Amino acid sequence: MPSPGGIPPGATRLTPQHLIAEAMQRHQSGDLDEAERLYRQALSLNPRDPDALHLLGLILHQKEKNPAALQLIEQAIAVDAGVASYHSNLGEVLRALGRSGDAIGAYRRALNLRSNLVAARYGLGIALINEGTFSDAVVEFKSVLASDPHDWESHLNLGIALSNLGHIEEGIAQFERVLGLKPGYPDAIRGLAKAFIGKGDYEEAAELLSGLSSSQPNDADILLDLGFCFQELAQVERAIQVYRTALEINPKLYGRVLVNLARASKGQFWLRPSAATKILKT
Repeated sequence: MPSPGGIPPGATRLTPQHLIAEAMQRHQSGDLDEAERLYRQALSLNPRDPDALHLLGLILHQKEKNPAALQLIEQAIAVDAGVASYHSNLGEVLRALGRSGDAIGAYRRALNLRSNLVAARYGLGIALINEGTFSDAVVEFKSVLASDPHDWESHLNLGIALSNLGHIEEGIAQFERVLGLKPGYPDAIRGLAKAFIGKGDYEEAAELLSGLSSSQPNDADILLDLGFCFQELAQVERAIQVYRTALEINPKLYGRVLVNLARASKGQFWLRPSAATKILKT
C-alpha cells in the first residue's frame, strides 16, 4: 500500500543529486535532450542548485541557445561564485555571443580560482586574439603548450597571434608544427600562406593557396588571397580571373577586391579604382 506521502514502500525518492548524476551520464554520452530533461527535473526540486543551473546552461550553449545559457550560468555563479568551471564556461558563452571583452574577465576570474584550468587559459587566448591583444594571447598559448606540447589548436592560435605581431618566422614555425601534428589541416595551410604573404613570399603563398582552393573551391576568401598573390607576381590575367571567380561566389567581396587592385606599391597604384571596376565587369 502506498505511504501517506504517495511513495510506494521500498521506493527511493529521487533527489536533485541523483537526477544530476544521471543527467551527467547522458550528457557525457551525447544524449543532450535527455540530459536537459533531467537537469530541468533536478531544478524543479531545487531551483537554486548551482550544478544543475551550470550544466543546463552548458547544454543550451552546446545547442547554440546562448542567451538562455548565459542567464543560467550567471544564476549558478550567483549561488556559488567559487567554482572555476562556472566562470570558464561563462567565458565560452560570452565569446559565442560576440562579447570577447566580457569573456576575458570571466576567464581571468576562473584562472584566479584555479590557475591550472587549461580550458580557461585556452579560451582566454582566443578571446584576446578576438580583441586584438596579440601579445597577451601569445603568453596564454605558450602557457597551454608548456603543459601539452602536442596541442595543435594552441600551436595554430599561437601562430596567428605571432603573425599578427609581425613575428612572421615564428608564426610560420607554429603553422608548420600544426601540419606536423595534423597533416593537411586547412586553417594551418591558410595561416602559413598568410604568413608567407606577410614576408613577401608570394610564390610560396600562391602554391599553398592554389592547393587549398582545389579542396575548397567555394571559399571566396581563399581566392581573394590567391588573386592578391598573382597580382603581386605581376600575373595580371590570372589575378583578374581569380578575382572574378571569387566575386561569382561572394559578390560582397567586391569592395575588398577593389582595395587589393588599388593597393599602392612603392608609391604607385597597381590599378586605379576606375580601371579595376571596368576590368572586373568585363
